[in-house]
Amino acid sequence: QCVAVNVMLQHYVLNDNFNMIKATAKQLREMAKDCGDKQMYYLSYSNEINGYLNKNQSLTAQKLANELMNESKEKKDRMGQYVATKTLGDVQRVRRFYKNAIHLYLDAYVIYLKNQLNSDPTSMLINLCKLYRQEGEYDEASHYLNEAERHCRILRSHYRINIERARIAFETNNKPEFMRPDLRERFRGEFLAAGRKALLAEPQDTL
Repeated sequence: QCVAVNVMLQHYVLNDNFNMIKATAKQLREMAKDCGDKQMYYLSYSNEINGYLNKNQSLTAQKLANELMNESKEKKDRMGQYVATKTLGDVQRVRRFYKNAIHLYLDAYVIYLKNQLNSDPTSMLINLCKLYRQEGEYDEASHYLNEAERHCRILRSHYRINIERARIAFETNNKPEFMRPDLRERFRGEFLAAGRKALLAEPQDTL
């Protein structure tokens, strides 16, 4: 039942159905608490926080992440602390406090590694790579991209990793790396997709 409700919650987040996000997240939390499913309990928080961030309600997202952090510290629950720290990093990244986001992501990764948590940090590590790349710290960006690849479990994340690898190669003028067929084609494909998206987003003449 928790899995089905979480699928619904993710659907609402992807479709920006804000009213349903809040209600479904609460429902999932209560169900997960009753059956002792920690993973679903924390997914309810992270998905609800993503919903707030998608609606540019970063202060509400931060408040919820802080609530989770306080609860996790009180219970000495490392998984909860990891999720709370990671989502606080997401909040800082969206608010463009990039150095704060980097520190929070690093703290979250330390918690993850020290406690060998059953979670997938790939997306967080890709975000960390992006932030370091934006700061011009390419060695750090490459390091955490390699860490992301080490933990990667799903095909979509492999695609995102290769896009970041191509960006680093392009920005550092590393032609041999950039000219790798798999990276070049994916980088080219990303820009074509971005162009199509921009074209569709342009206002059209009406009759």
